Amino acid sequence: MTTDNHPLSPGENPLVSLILFAYRQEGLIRQAVEGALSQTYSPLEIILSDDGSPDGTFEIMREIADHYRGPHRIVLNRNPRNLGIGDHVQKAFSLASGQWFVTAAGDDISFPNRVEVLMHHVKANPRVRAIASGIQYIDENGAPLPDWIRPWNPAYTGRVPVRLMLKREGYFAHGCALAVHRSVWTDFPPLGPGFVAEDRLYPFRAALLGDLYQFRTKLVKYRLRNDGAPPTLEGIHQMGGTPPAENLYLRQQTSDVRHAAKQGWIPEEFAGSLIGELMRYAAYNRYEHLAREAGFPRRMVHDFRKLFHLSLRKDWRLVVVQKLFPKLAPFLFRGPFAEEWRVGG
Repeated sequence: MTTDNHPLSPGENPLVSLILFAYRQEGLIRQAVEGALSQTYSPLEIILSDDGSPDGTFEIMREIADHYRGPHRIVLNRNPRNLGIGDHVQKAFSLASGQWFVTAAGDDISFPNRVEVLMHHVKANPRVRAIASGIQYIDENGAPLPDWIRPWNPAYTGRVPVRLMLKREGYFAHGCALAVHRSVWTDFPPLGPGFVAEDRLYPFRAALLGDLYQFRTKLVKYRLRNDGAPPTLEGIHQMGGTPPAENLYLRQQTSDVRHAAKQGWIPEEFAGSLIGELMRYAAYNRYEHLAREAGFPRRMVHDFRKLFHLSLRKDWRLVVVQKLFPKLAPFLFRGPFAEEWRVGG
């Protein structure tokens, strides 16, 4: 593992990289960059990365960076050609020096205390390797929207059960609310070209290294609009819309589990049982995905088929947590990833 994967002392502030990814967002990028530059946390580097936008997105980023006189270090990057979401993330991460990566898109607006509050929770929970805050939804004009419009905000503050994440097609948190330890990138082999579900894979890697943690404080404004960027449905199909044998997300997960076992981070026996469970969850998520896409009566067929991949003995806690009492999660799932798995089944 990398030498910087160590617990923080209570008074130590790690270097954090706030990474802002942009593509064709010239009408929104100024607010996003200004939100990044307004951060109260230090030490902080801010990476402004444009994925070859054909409009004025990069020029606006460069103009603001040229006039900035604050305490944060700025790294400005423009890809000579459009790499796509996943490869753009890999490129930007390669430019980052921080022990933690905080991510945002070119239409997300970070509150000034976003990084400061994230790192406060990290220092209080030294096993955490991925952490997420709440989100303030806004419309395309910046007006606040109610929470019920998207079911993405944390229901409680505390550790997140890994089983619950896997049963939700790998969903832990929206990328705009996420921060990950750099070890989820440096301690694993590079992702293959074209992989676009990295904001769901990195929390899974974080669970192999430590804990997942969430809290309810809203620290970023997430804009619900179509800004002309390329569609991201490809990432959803990598996770849930294909058979397990063709599922790129599952393939990457199993590769990461084998890597973790080889490095000695998890026991070999646990790795084997985990891969079997991942395949079961992938089959369940496939029929869940197909049911959402299908009309009646085909939807009922897919809903019935997914029941064959649900284990009442192993998953009853998920049903209780996900459907009935989400705030019970910290009490029903305790301990590290491997312990949680044994408790679950």
